[in-house]
Amino acid sequence: MMGFSPAMGSDRAKELLVDALDRDPLHDLSSVIEQINAGHMQVWSTDTSLLITEIVIYPTGRVLQTFAAGGEMAEIVNVLRPEAEVWAKAQGCVRSLVEAPRAWSKALRGEGYEIFTYVMSKEL
Repeated sequence: MMGFSPAMGSDRAKELLVDALDRDPLHDLSSVIEQINAGHMQVWSTDTSLLITEIVIYPTGRVLQTFAAGGEMAEIVNVLRPEAEVWAKAQGCVRSLVEAPRAWSKALRGEGYEIFTYVMSKEL
């Protein structure tokens, strides 16, 4: 895990981040990079995939919230997700929450995740 620096900020990493955020009406590239560099969000990456997380504090405890991912699904689920979860647990997180397209539910169900709500969005 590291900030979105020139060392990590390859064209491919930026492409993956742009693609992931293209489906996200709540975040934009510049604000996400700013939050990563400020230490408020985390980027987990390999040469072909990335995952963006943040810790959110709820009344029931700290939660690792994943809101953007791009690249190879198997690599994200089997490499980046476990790395982020180990780190989050060390930070005192009690739960992991993944905001993702519906197709991700099948890949994550075998990893202990379950659907507890559907989130719908409408531009006003």
